Amino acid sequence: LAPCVTVALLGYLFSVSLVVLQFFFVLHGVCKRSNIFFVEVIMFIKLIKQIIPSPNLNVSFDRNEINAKLGINLPDDYYDLVAIYGAGTFANFIKILVPFSNEFEYSLFQFMEIDREDYSYGRDFLELDVNNEDFDDPRLQKGWKVGEPFGYYPEKGGLIPWGKSPFGNEYTFYWNTSNEQWSVVVYDDLYGYKEFSMTMTEFLYNLLSNKIGLGNTFTEDSLLFVPFTEQ
Repeated sequence: LAPCVTVALLGYLFSVSLVVLQFFFVLHGVCKRSNIFFVEVIMFIKLIKQIIPSPNLNVSFDRNEINAKLGINLPDDYYDLVAIYGAGTFANFIKILVPFSNEFEYSLFQFMEIDREDYSYGRDFLELDVNNEDFDDPRLQKGWKVGEPFGYYPEKGGLIPWGKSPFGNEYTFYWNTSNEQWSVVVYDDLYGYKEFSMTMTEFLYNLLSNKIGLGNTFTEDSLLFVPFTEQ
């Protein structure tokens, strides 16, 4: 009798464990906010602030109104970041596009209109012949794609820009809306596109901490945020 009771008890405990595990995964899913986990939002923004202190502007805007205007929900880590930093430039390398600025250089909506037109013409003409045997830039061995490997929003799963170079369009930074994570896609006007399987704030942190290289190395003196003030 005792062995039967033991087996029954073990079976019961196993069933309870499965229920608890299932509840954990449901709870984990509830904590997801705009395709990323809440804990990641907090963690990477905190890490960015440790590298480059924020001006703590506490910018006020209506996320629901912006999402409705775009017809899609932008990630909460993006909203949380721009609410703290506002419009401006990180490390003189990347301007963050924001939905509440009327300045073209920082306006998400204005930049999207122009960038979408540029994209429609195709970006399959590179400034360098990447097939040249004498051209040995190591980045070409790490996933850069030429042409138009992605669609552009409002195409389903298309790109949406969130950042750009402060001088010209050397780099443009996008979300790839075709996957749940909204991974980052970088466009280099010399080499094409490269995708990074990480969220926007995770990418920004890794870029600023020199864990991702785009032909640049940030020194302590260059790690500044310059806010843009509307005139």
